[in-house]
Amino acid sequence: MILCFGCGNQSGPSSAAEAATTGSDLTSGITDLKPSTYQLALDKSLESTPIDRLCKESKGYNQNEWEGKNACGWAIEKFRIEQNSKLVERKEGNLVLNLESGSMEIDHPTDAGNPISSYYQFKGYVKGPNAFIILTQKKDSCPQYWLIDRKDGRKTILNGLPVFNAQQDAFVLSQASQQASTCNNDLEYWVLKNGQFVKSWSAKPDQDVYDMVWAKGKTWYGLVKSEGQKVVSSVQINPG
Repeated sequence: MILCFGCGNQSGPSSAAEAATTGSDLTSGITDLKPSTYQLALDKSLESTPIDRLCKESKGYNQNEWEGKNACGWAIEKFRIEQNSKLVERKEGNLVLNLESGSMEIDHPTDAGNPISSYYQFKGYVKGPNAFIILTQKKDSCPQYWLIDRKDGRKTILNGLPVFNAQQDAFVLSQASQQASTCNNDLEYWVLKNGQFVKSWSAKPDQDVYDMVWAKGKTWYGLVKSEGQKVVSSVQINPG
């Protein structure tokens, strides 16, 4: 069975119970952090994924019409697909996800001779919630991430990359994008309830927060800004 792209159920932070636990002006869970503390946590988080650290040295993943575009990201995708070859593959340019109920094919809109204005990229598979993470990027738009349930293809749309804790039953994301200054800078905290992730906390910091990393417990760190590769300022996010 093949499930077509766009046919999966979509879920988002819309329930009354969820709305009652979120607040756009809640910043009490954000505090300043020593850059060295953030850097140590980042180093630890990259121990199991050295491909991310070597990204800038990559010559890229030459894949059809995406050749040379976001080369580093495609090199990482190639690595992650190879690591999850039983669950996902690239087939004639499209992403094919192996669901428990069949296959889901995510096709790229293409037009011969014209630049590609959008793409979909496999960002990983998380065992805890049994879900795929897919980046969807459209020209002149803020990035979105899809959390696709491997059981039935249910799709949760996120406006930032989810950074999971060790138990993979909660994650934090930042909506800010270094590539698009018009994106919101909200931080969000999501938890797994009854087999589905729901947003339980949100905050709007004074500055954009990037490059989230889980530290321990219910604590995440984030980079406020950087100059080249040097960490200038960072924050601690503790949703409580």
